[in-house]
Parts: sequence; C-alpha cells; structure tokens
Amino acid sequence: KEGVVISCRMPEVEGIEELSEERIQDSFVHALAKTDYIASVDEAVVWPKYVAGEHQATIVSENEDPSTGAVIFNLSNGIKVYFKGLEGSGDTISFKAASKGGLSVVRENLGADLKLYISDIANLSAVGGIARSTWEKLYTNYNLSLDVSINDYMEQLSGYTSVGNLEKFFHLVNLSFTQRKDDYDSFDIYRKGKGYEALYRKLSPVKVFEDSVSYYNAGNRRFLPAYSKEYVDQMDYYKVQSVINRRLGNPADFIFVFAGNAPVEQMREYVLKYLGSLDTRHDAEEWFVKPDYPAKGIVERRFLHRMMIPKSYVDVTLSSGMPNTQRNRILGGLLEEFLKEVYSNGAIRELSPKSTVSSSIEFYPEEILKCRSRFETDSAGVQEILNVLESKLKEIVYDGISDEQFAQLKKNYRKVILSAMDRNSYWVDNFVVNYLLGKDMHQGYMAEIAGITAKDFCSFVDKLYRRGNRITVVMEGTTQDVNTQNLFRENQFIRDYFDL
Repeated sequence: KEGVVISCRMPEVEGIEELSEERIQDSFVHALAKTDYIASVDEAVVWPKYVAGEHQATIVSENEDPSTGAVIFNLSNGIKVYFKGLEGSGDTISFKAASKGGLSVVRENLGADLKLYISDIANLSAVGGIARSTWEKLYTNYNLSLDVSINDYMEQLSGYTSVGNLEKFFHLVNLSFTQRKDDYDSFDIYRKGKGYEALYRKLSPVKVFEDSVSYYNAGNRRFLPAYSKEYVDQMDYYKVQSVINRRLGNPADFIFVFAGNAPVEQMREYVLKYLGSLDTRHDAEEWFVKPDYPAKGIVERRFLHRMMIPKSYVDVTLSSGMPNTQRNRILGGLLEEFLKEVYSNGAIRELSPKSTVSSSIEFYPEEILKCRSRFETDSAGVQEILNVLESKLKEIVYDGISDEQFAQLKKNYRKVILSAMDRNSYWVDNFVVNYLLGKDMHQGYMAEIAGITAKDFCSFVDKLYRRGNRITVVMEGTTQDVNTQNLFRENQFIRDYFDL
C-alpha cells in the first residue's frame, strides 16, 4: 500500500540463511516506522553558467591534413585540436582527448589495485560544483556524455554530443579541466558498493573466470590488480583525487580530437572560446614502462567452480612480440576474420553459440600482438572446441590456405575497414594513434591490404601460433562444493581430477 516493490536476490551459499518473505516485510515496516518519508521531488536541473578564464589564447595556425582531410588547430596556449568532418555521421559528434603518463608517472605508492578504481573515482568528481548524479540527468536532457579514464600509461576524456548541443559539450570539456571538485559523499557510497562487489566476484562464475584469465595471462603478477574489499575500505579518497587532478592538470599535454558532421566555422569558434581559455604548461610528459608483460610459453590451466547450472568457460590467448605496423595490424585483422568464420560455422557454432574473438597490437609496455578467443559451452564440448581450433590453425601453418579462400578473407576484411571509415570512432581512435603515438594507421592502409599474400598470412599464423605464446584457461562448472581459492594453488585434487 506504500507503493513499494521489494526484490531480494542472493546466491545459494552454504552457511548463509535464506531470507523469508516475513523477515523482509518486517525489516521494511520496522524501518518505515522510524522514518518520516514523503514523495521525493526532483530539483530543477540547470546547465551551469560559463566563466571565462583569465587568459585567452589565439589560433597560431590552422591547416588541413591531406591524408585524412582533418583540420588541425594549433593554439597559442599549446593545445592542439584535430577535427574530421563526416557528413554521413548523422547528428553525433565524437570526442577524445588523450595524454601520455597515466599511473606510470605517479610517485605515490597506491598499489596496483588502484587501476581498477581510479577511473570510476575520477568520474565521481563534482565538475563545476555539480554532483555526478545531477550531471547524469543533464547528459540525458542534452544528449551528450563525457567520461575520464586513467590506466598505467595514459589518461583520456571521451564522449559524444549531438550537433545542436556542441557548445554545451565544449563548455563541459572546459569545466572538466578547470572546475573538478571533491565529492566525498559520492565516493563513500561508491566505496561501499565496490566492497560488496568484491565479495560478489568470488561467487559469480563469469567474474571468477575473468579474474582467472587475467591471473594466468599475467607474466609479472606484481602488477596484477585484484578486486579486494580490504583495499577499497582503506582507500584515501583525497590522495587519489590529488593524483587525478594532477593527471588532468595540463591540457596542453593532451591532444583533442573531434569527428562528426559539424561546420568547421562553428568548431573554430568553440575551440577558441572554450579550449583557448584553459591555463596550460608547455612541458609534455612521457610514460614510464612498467614491466607488465603477458605470460610466455604454452600453458593450460583447468579448474572447477561451483555453479547451480554447470557450464564451461574457455579462453585461448595467443601472443607474440610484433611491431605495431599497418602490415601486422592487417594480418591480425585477417586472422580475426578467419577465426570468426570458423566459430560461426560447423562444430564450434553448435558447441558454443556465444564464442567471441578479438585481435589487437598493444603498444604498452611493448608492441605485442594478441589474439584472444573465448567460448561458453558444456563440459563435453571443451576438448572438442580446443581440438577444432588447433586443427584449423595447424592447417594454415602446415597446409596453407587456398588462393580463393584467402581472396574472400581479404574481401571481408576490406569491407570491415571501409565500413569503419564511415563512423566517428574510427577517426578519433586513428588520430590518437597517429598524432599522439606516432603510428599512421590510415594512409596507405588499403594498398597494404592489397599487397598481402596468402604466404604472408601463413607465415604470420606460424609465428603467432607455433612459435608464439599460448595460454589456455578452462573453468568447468560443478554442483559439488569446491573451494575456488585452492584452485590457484593447482593442488593435487585438481591434478587428479583432470589427470594432469
């Protein structure tokens, strides 16, 4: 009668008492009796007023990149802005600002686990004195969004806006650099939630599997972050916030990238007004390399996890040191297309309808190509999937690939790239790689695809599969009571069970 619906869900765990309807209702009524409550009334959500900075930069130069058609604005305060106009991108402008450094340049010893939380905490800041919860309403009202992410080697702001709210978005970017305030209350709520989440991860099969894959794929576990209630409970918010503020303290250390269907005159006006008023320093940073390398060799790890409805999860990660060149990126993309075809047809499709595959060249801490495949199946399907995958890769290495099959593979991949070029995300990502990291992954890319032969592809697969690293992680579900914490020790029970 109070207009309240209560939904209570919990895992079935030995030793934890089940909640009865009566207990839930009694708790609610008891809490209600002690509380004066009225229907909540949302306050009016108003966009903040713009306050110009003390200094106003000028545009030193404006030119066009002939290979991409991007307009480049160089401001007197050291900020560089890249804008790619895309008429076919609809009503959305995509944005990214990126800077080198990340946690690698942080002197405070805050632990590897900080990497799991620092981006969330950065987004809890009261930008412009407005709480994040209120910003979420503004984002919805004005069809825009902006988020911060910080990892070991880079900090980024990324977001989008509709063309009609482009000026508001520029204002939001300005506020994100100039008016980032502490909000301890929001952090306290976040910390409590993350504490419970850390406990939940030990019960969720998907989360246990994700953490296990990370564990076995880590070559140096000193740098492996782990979700921990103890770590979350002892976090010093103000120290973390100080790190965040320093990482976002010099806008001139970032490159600003926009892509979408907006007039260049409008972009020029807003770049000058909102980015030109930012205070900057002209000392650009570099990241330091943390020796956080993937595991080497051929490793297979299997373990059990208790589930109500047993399933099996499989992850196969292939890796090899490889220069981050157009050619190697294309070869990785061709392998991804090849494996997608394998997984979408034949035995694997029947055994694992939810299979995924991805290929990329990571540039930090070194240039390393990774190709990861993931499957969800039943216990009987695990070995069959692994056998099919191995046989298909061996076939490429030892028997090659027909010219007809390879021509179709290249055709499919070309179609993927051409389709991506119509999207804003392709351009903002390419510009960060090109102008921040110095790797041009656009000019001449299609010609490079055309020049790759079937022999090149087979040699690449040979280097990655036969001479590279292969880490296979299998988690099998069981209704038996299994202590997951013991599994990382690879104790005798596991060895006997799987006949290892």
